[in-house]
Amino acid sequence: MILIVHELLTELSQDIATDYKVHQVVSVRPHLYRHGSPAGSVALEIRDAEGNTVAASNTRSIDSIGSGTYWHGYAEFQISAQLMKDTSYRLVLTASGYTFDESGYLGWCNGFDLGKYEAGYSPSQWFSAPLDFEVWSRAQVKKGIA
Repeated sequence: MILIVHELLTELSQDIATDYKVHQVVSVRPHLYRHGSPAGSVALEIRDAEGNTVAASNTRSIDSIGSGTYWHGYAEFQISAQLMKDTSYRLVLTASGYTFDESGYLGWCNGFDLGKYEAGYSPSQWFSAPLDFEVWSRAQVKKGIA
């Protein structure tokens, strides 16, 4: 597996677009990489196309994300939002009390080598692949209706 990490300096973002239905989001799980022991905390926001915050997650201490000196995996941010159908949004990872340092930093992995989902475009380089994340949502399923 090739792991390409975009280091968090002040914030990192990924544009997303919803499909043909409304989504009741309960959490977002970005694929993060923690190198060393950086200090500070992070939160995740969902913003609309104009940059307005639609919803914000709980704040997480960076040292509570994963275990060991080097870790990568999905970090859960509980966030309650209703995303409208056929709409563009932006996921934004923000930091507070955090300073990037080569010996200790947090980053967001892109999804180049995972093959979980297709990009809405053809990346010309590995570095332009979309950032990797999962969106967990609630859905009401009606019995007996196909």
